[in-house]
Amino acid sequence: FALEQLEAEGELEDVRRRHFDAYSALARSVDTSAEGDYGRHFEVLLPEQDNLRAALDGAVAAGDVVEATELMVPLENFWVVTAPFEGARRWGELLSRPDDLPERLRATALRCYAGSLWLSGRYAESHRLNEESLTRFRSLGDDEAVAILLHRLGISTMAYEEDLPGARGLMEESLRLHRELGSLRGESEAIGGLGYVALTEEDFAHAAELFAQSAAMAREVGFTWWEIGMLAALSEALIGLDRIDEAEVAVRRHLGLA
Repeated sequence: FALEQLEAEGELEDVRRRHFDAYSALARSVDTSAEGDYGRHFEVLLPEQDNLRAALDGAVAAGDVVEATELMVPLENFWVVTAPFEGARRWGELLSRPDDLPERLRATALRCYAGSLWLSGRYAESHRLNEESLTRFRSLGDDEAVAILLHRLGISTMAYEEDLPGARGLMEESLRLHRELGSLRGESEAIGGLGYVALTEEDFAHAAELFAQSAAMAREVGFTWWEIGMLAALSEALIGLDRIDEAEVAVRRHLGLA
């Protein structure tokens, strides 16, 4: 009824515009993208998820693809964690449109799309899009984005392509760049990625060392989502070493944080 009255008074589009601006500002203020706060502040976004969806749908319906994409980027890991299938669908629809996106925005959108695809089980597509995003960011000279993508490609090269030497090389390059950039969070991710390579090789002692180091660094910067994953992996490595009591400590901390 309210929408009908707004439309009858010719005020509907103005209200939609202000609604979009408000929720775009909210998304940017918490920014769950890889460049932002990653996997934090979902308690702010979850109560507003229907408003965020409405803002996106309104922008797409109005043909504002660039603005819709700019709203989707700070929601990158919101979709990954809460609704990867929906995220993949929305990214796919945006990127299939003929509208020209600025190069940096397209490179970022490809990475975001790949993240939702990976969690949706579409591994080959995810890997390919991350490679395309990496190529674009290398051309832009964006070392931070390159370091992030090298880590993600290292994970998919190990898990999907089962190429452990290739995965190790990607992780090591990511680690080098993150250290040059002074990104402790990124360094934590790369070290954890190397831990996964060691675990896959059943080098449990080295894996446990890397996972413990990564978890401690993640805790230092408040990157709880990654710390949870590292504690789970650490417990697996400790079980492989038959260090059950230590594994229990890691598992209990993992469960508490999760």
